[in-house]
Amino acid sequence: MRGRMGAMARFGTKLLLVAVAVFALWLSTFSGFLGGDDVRRSILLVVYLAALLAAIYSRGRERAFWIGFFAMMPVIIIASNSSLGGYFVPHFGWVPYLTQPYGIGPGDNPSYTYQAIEDTARALWFLALSTILGYIGAGIYDRKLTAK
Repeated sequence: MRGRMGAMARFGTKLLLVAVAVFALWLSTFSGFLGGDDVRRSILLVVYLAALLAAIYSRGRERAFWIGFFAMMPVIIIASNSSLGGYFVPHFGWVPYLTQPYGIGPGDNPSYTYQAIEDTARALWFLALSTILGYIGAGIYDRKLTAK
């Protein structure tokens, strides 16, 4: 992601192959094997720890982005566990409406597929929020830089 300000990020073939492999691993958890939930959680943990390393070892605008990206994870965890935070963190009550027409839904014992779909919706939402916060951090950095 080096280059001039506002330039499109460049990703190499290695990163693309890793992303496809991680995506395939994530989708493999839909089959219902016992460790599927742990695999999904581990993938998210690796993504957030990689964001922390990127925040430490990057400079300038990239560092601002990765700090913003990484900052979303503790906010979500703290807000989820507090009484007021329950208001700010999405509950994903719409997921059952998305899956019920296909015969997959919550219940006393939800299927592996339903749980994987709900986890995927949560992960995509939180990664999107993290990315938005990262871009907000980079935008603040740019404004501070031009104000000097």
